[in-house]
Amino acid sequence: MCAVPAMRRLLLLVPLLLVPATALAQSAPEPLLQQLVHARSLGMGGAYFSQGLSADAVSGNPAALGLFRSYRVELSGAWDTVTKAGVASTSVVDGVTSSVAAGYAYHYASTGRGVDRRVSHLNALGLSIPLGSSVFLGASGRHVLETANGRPSGLTANAGLLVRMGEAFHVGVSGHNLVDFGHTDFPRFYVGSLGFVSGVVSAAVDLRAQPGRAVSPYSVAAGAEFIAGQLFPLRAGWSMDMDTGVHAVSGGLGVMVQGGGVDVGYRHELGGLGGRTLAVTLRMQMQ
Repeated sequence: MCAVPAMRRLLLLVPLLLVPATALAQSAPEPLLQQLVHARSLGMGGAYFSQGLSADAVSGNPAALGLFRSYRVELSGAWDTVTKAGVASTSVVDGVTSSVAAGYAYHYASTGRGVDRRVSHLNALGLSIPLGSSVFLGASGRHVLETANGRPSGLTANAGLLVRMGEAFHVGVSGHNLVDFGHTDFPRFYVGSLGFVSGVVSAAVDLRAQPGRAVSPYSVAAGAEFIAGQLFPLRAGWSMDMDTGVHAVSGGLGVMVQGGGVDVGYRHELGGLGGRTLAVTLRMQMQ
């Protein structure tokens, strides 16, 4: 007879146990919004903060905008076939008009399904100021507007420093989402990055630290690119989140023509939600 009251008390505890679990699920950041990268960067494992070879530097370390002097326009789209999240982006970089390089990026993101679907509009404006010939200081502002009820919109900012060491190596540090406006998809984090760019070969390693995570604040990404025949970039990358233990492998290829090119990148997540992200980018460039 005493088993019945005990069973009732256990059933009453079930909703209390589910509430915090549900809250954690709702507050988990959307993976595709953590790095708004184009196809080249996706194919290199998301390691792009010290490269400066793609216009998505506007959303990464803004100091990298001044590394290579050119006009760049990129149109990009990414789709995760598992989570059904998608991003359409356009980025413009002017590194020619003045000594201060500037870039603008707009991202349209659709995440979630059914009644949980939400749409985000993200605008970013970045500047890179040269301090001599080898040191670049960058800053960018970002405005986030979301259509979902209960999701905050607001302003935040990135800042970074990048040093060119010799002809090929770049070392950078950057802080991201430094203004907290209460949105879980845009947590504050910091990146230390090392890049190598020389002729047809480039490589990068990024170490990210996000304070306040449960197990470890760190995640790492690494990638490399080889341009075959001066026309066909081949890319590979790897990343690991040390907090969740989730690994991902990436790859990509492209075609380079005078004044631009096309890139395709793919990221395959091992563990976690098992994301499968495909990105395509159209590039236009003038010196």
